[in-house]
Amino acid sequence: MNILLMWIKFYLLQILFLKLEVTHLSLYARAFLAKLIIALTVTAILTYVTGITVIWGTVIALTLTLVTSLAADRPFLLLLGRNITVLVDVALAIPLIWGLTRLITGLLLPISTLAILTLVIVVGEWFFHIYAIDMRLSKDLRLRIKD
Repeated sequence: MNILLMWIKFYLLQILFLKLEVTHLSLYARAFLAKLIIALTVTAILTYVTGITVIWGTVIALTLTLVTSLAADRPFLLLLGRNITVLVDVALAIPLIWGLTRLITGLLLPISTLAILTLVIVVGEWFFHIYAIDMRLSKDLRLRIKD
């Protein structure tokens, strides 16, 4: 439980830190960092529940970050809005987490753990999408699509 509280504190500090003014290049780096923080929070819960190692937890976190960034946020945030994109993120993340955990540990995650992970992902992605829109990340993507 202490690990989870530590990640939540870290996550909140990062949100405050990410509100600072940024340059164009660091805008994407900070967006990736925010997504990675969500994935690391999920990994902390998985580590606590399943006992996976830090290395495998990092693999799951990076995979989760890349998949949800490239397959959900980039294509759908502008087209469908933040609410539907959160659902797309969850629809991609939960099977990915379940499958990788099953592959690595051989354990089936309990429904209660999947429910907690879903809640963490929904809350984290909701705030990430607000951040992305506020920091003009989506506007920059819209300009790139028009070009």
